[in-house]
Amino acid sequence: DGAIDGCAAVLEQDPAACLGALSLSPGNYLYIPYSEMVTALGENDPPRPAWCLFDQNDAESAFCSEIEGDYYYKESWSDGNLHGMHLITPNLDPKPLDRILEFIRMVTSD
Repeated sequence: DGAIDGCAAVLEQDPAACLGALSLSPGNYLYIPYSEMVTALGENDPPRPAWCLFDQNDAESAFCSEIEGDYYYKESWSDGNLHGMHLITPNLDPKPLDRILEFIRMVTSD
Protein backbone atom coordinates (compact mmCIF):
# COMPACT_ATOMS: atom_id res chain seq x y z
CA ASP A 1 0.00 0.00 0.00
CA GLY A 2 2.92 2.31 0.61
CA ALA A 3 3.56 2.85 -3.09
CA ILE A 4 0.11 4.17 -3.91
CA ASP A 5 -0.42 6.01 -0.62
CA GLY A 6 3.00 7.65 -0.90
CA CYS A 7 2.41 8.67 -4.51
CA ALA A 8 -0.90 10.32 -3.65
CA ALA A 9 0.66 12.10 -0.65
CA VAL A 10 3.63 13.57 -2.53
CA LEU A 11 1.38 14.71 -5.38
CA GLU A 12 -0.39 16.97 -2.88
CA GLN A 13 2.95 18.72 -2.27
CA ASP A 14 4.42 18.61 -5.78
CA PRO A 15 2.29 17.79 -8.85
CA ALA A 16 5.34 16.37 -10.66
CA ALA A 17 6.67 14.25 -7.79
CA CYS A 18 5.13 10.88 -8.73
CA LEU A 19 4.55 9.30 -12.13
CA GLY A 20 2.41 6.40 -10.92
CA ALA A 21 2.30 3.55 -8.42
CA LEU A 22 2.88 -0.17 -8.74
CA SER A 23 1.89 -2.34 -5.79
CA LEU A 24 2.82 -5.92 -5.03
CA SER A 25 0.07 -7.54 -2.96
CA PRO A 26 -1.50 -4.49 -1.31
CA GLY A 27 -3.85 -5.14 1.55
CA ASN A 28 -5.31 -1.88 2.87
CA TYR A 29 -2.65 -2.10 5.59
CA LEU A 30 -2.34 1.65 6.08
CA TYR A 31 -6.06 2.15 6.82
CA ILE A 32 -6.68 4.00 3.56
CA PRO A 33 -8.73 1.94 1.10
CA TYR A 34 -6.56 1.03 -1.86
CA SER A 35 -9.49 1.63 -4.22
CA GLU A 36 -9.72 5.25 -3.03
CA MET A 37 -6.06 5.79 -3.82
CA VAL A 38 -6.53 4.29 -7.30
CA THR A 39 -9.33 6.79 -7.89
CA ALA A 40 -7.25 9.67 -6.50
CA LEU A 41 -4.32 8.95 -8.80
CA GLY A 42 -6.64 8.69 -11.79
CA GLU A 43 -8.11 12.11 -10.99
CA ASN A 44 -4.76 13.92 -11.14
CA ASP A 45 -3.83 16.06 -14.12
CA PRO A 46 -2.35 14.21 -15.84
CA PRO A 47 -3.81 11.00 -14.44
CA ARG A 48 -1.29 8.67 -12.84
CA PRO A 49 -1.45 4.92 -13.47
CA ALA A 50 -1.91 2.49 -10.61
CA TRP A 51 -0.91 -1.13 -11.12
CA CYS A 52 -1.64 -4.04 -8.80
CA LEU A 53 0.20 -7.35 -9.10
CA PHE A 54 -1.14 -10.07 -6.80
CA ASP A 55 -1.79 -13.76 -6.33
CA GLN A 56 -5.43 -14.81 -6.59
CA ASN A 57 -4.96 -17.03 -3.53
CA ASP A 58 -3.72 -14.14 -1.38
CA ALA A 59 -6.87 -13.27 0.56
CA GLU A 60 -5.48 -9.90 1.70
CA SER A 61 -5.02 -8.73 -1.90
CA ALA A 62 -8.12 -10.28 -3.49
CA PHE A 63 -9.86 -6.89 -3.63
CA CYS A 64 -7.47 -5.86 -6.43
CA SER A 65 -9.55 -7.92 -8.84
CA GLU A 66 -12.67 -5.87 -8.08
CA ILE A 67 -11.22 -2.41 -8.74
CA GLU A 68 -11.81 -0.79 -12.11
CA GLY A 69 -10.55 2.41 -13.66
CA ASP A 70 -9.16 3.90 -16.84
CA TYR A 71 -5.67 4.17 -15.36
CA TYR A 72 -5.78 1.00 -13.27
CA TYR A 73 -4.12 -2.22 -14.37
CA LYS A 74 -4.23 -5.50 -12.49
CA GLU A 75 -2.58 -8.80 -13.09
CA SER A 76 -2.79 -11.90 -10.98
CA TRP A 77 -1.32 -15.33 -10.69
CA SER A 78 -2.66 -18.43 -8.97
CA ASP A 79 0.48 -20.22 -7.94
CA GLY A 80 -0.02 -20.70 -4.23
CA ASN A 81 -0.61 -17.58 -2.15
CA LEU A 82 2.45 -15.66 -3.30
CA HIS A 83 2.53 -12.42 -1.34
CA GLY A 84 4.70 -9.37 -1.98
CA MET A 85 8.24 -10.21 -2.94
CA HIS A 86 7.28 -13.88 -3.23
CA LEU A 87 5.80 -12.84 -6.58
CA ILE A 88 9.35 -12.20 -7.78
CA THR A 89 10.02 -15.72 -8.91
CA PRO A 90 11.26 -16.86 -12.33
CA ASN A 91 8.70 -19.66 -12.81
CA LEU A 92 5.60 -17.46 -13.12
CA ASP A 93 4.16 -16.71 -16.53
CA PRO A 94 4.09 -13.92 -17.33
CA LYS A 95 7.03 -12.93 -15.18
CA PRO A 96 6.13 -10.24 -12.62
CA LEU A 97 9.57 -8.64 -13.09
CA ASP A 98 8.73 -8.18 -16.77
CA ARG A 99 5.52 -6.39 -15.76
CA ILE A 100 7.45 -4.16 -13.35
CA LEU A 101 9.87 -3.20 -16.14
CA GLU A 102 6.92 -2.55 -18.45
CA PHE A 103 5.44 -0.18 -15.84
CA ILE A 104 8.74 1.67 -15.45
CA ARG A 105 9.09 2.07 -19.22
CA MET A 106 5.49 3.32 -19.48
CA VAL A 107 5.74 6.01 -16.81
CA THR A 108 9.17 7.23 -17.89
CA SER A 109 8.53 7.42 -21.64
CA ASP A 110 8.02 10.80 -23.24
